[in-house]
Amino acid sequence: MIKNLLKNKKQILALAPMDGYTDCAFREIVKKYGNPDLLFTEFVNAQGLIRATDKLVDILRYTEIQRPIAAQLFGREPEYFYQAALVVCKLGFDGIDINMGCPAKNIAGKGGGAALIREPELALDIIKAVKQAVADYRERLSDQNDLVDLIEKKKKEWNIKEDQSREITISIKTRTGYDEDITEEWIETLNKVKPDFISLHARTFKQAYKGEADWGAIKRAVKVSKVPIIGNGDVKSFADAQKMFKQTGCSGVMIGRGAVGKPSVFRVEEKVGFKSGDIEPAVIFNNSNVSAKGACLRRQGPCQEAGKPASGWKTQISEAGKIVLEHAKLYVEYKGEKRFYEMRKHLMSYFSGFEGAKKMRVKMSKVNGLKDVARCLS
Repeated sequence: MIKNLLKNKKQILALAPMDGYTDCAFREIVKKYGNPDLLFTEFVNAQGLIRATDKLVDILRYTEIQRPIAAQLFGREPEYFYQAALVVCKLGFDGIDINMGCPAKNIAGKGGGAALIREPELALDIIKAVKQAVADYRERLSDQNDLVDLIEKKKKEWNIKEDQSREITISIKTRTGYDEDITEEWIETLNKVKPDFISLHARTFKQAYKGEADWGAIKRAVKVSKVPIIGNGDVKSFADAQKMFKQTGCSGVMIGRGAVGKPSVFRVEEKVGFKSGDIEPAVIFNNSNVSAKGACLRRQGPCQEAGKPASGWKTQISEAGKIVLEHAKLYVEYKGEKRFYEMRKHLMSYFSGFEGAKKMRVKMSKVNGLKDVARCLS
């Protein structure tokens, strides 16, 4: 599915993998209301995944509606990547993404993520190991009964279909360098083992998420790469994505933080719901026909008082609230309510730019379950 996408679509829009954010419920909401071309899971420790624990495998939970979808792995040992890739293949994913860009101390500090930029030979060995696993997975794992049983259990629980005829892609998510920008050198190195595509965050490890992303580095990567480049960094809207396509010539654009609280950020539609020129909407879902949640008048319109919400505001709050509640319900369906506090950051992100938003964020910061969310929205 992903190979066909890369071959047939010129401008791919993807949801970036984000630890603690891109879980199954969030991806489901984004796919339904934004419909990006490609999704990625949160990253999973390659070594941990092969220990056959429910908790780690559940991080990879997905649904058929989320296809095409790639599972992201992190670590630094090729042998663990090989075994973990076998698991990912057997779980029916369309692709395997290798994290070589995470700047977190607990990842890069242990030699994984962005630290692999400093060890190019090891990075290439990891990619080769994953490629070998994709070639082998139909015949392997049969001697690991516990793992095989767990995989089959999860496929049944998630209602997943494994199509063994599909082509599984192998991709890299990385950065422009470690301490300094070495974009061309690094991209040429990765090209040696011919991954299906490379996602490039236009910052170095040292920058982490600070400063501006250097889209010029993405343009330089496109020039030297023989495989498609997906650009990433400081893309907060559909318009930003179009600018990146135009400025860099990349094959795809990845949106991460810009999609949190705005699942329809991937859509082309203009903001609607208010009369143009009369108001300036604060939009809960960028570029969505169910998006407007509040407004302040730029000039007074008929039957409206200056500084008051526009007509239809309550209706649109209610409409948006349905999606917020839907997100919360999906979280409980997939994870239960025991750790519902993890959902608070998502709920809070939906409320900004309108009168009373801060009050709603405070309320959402304290919810402990679905009943609390429904009560806040009522």
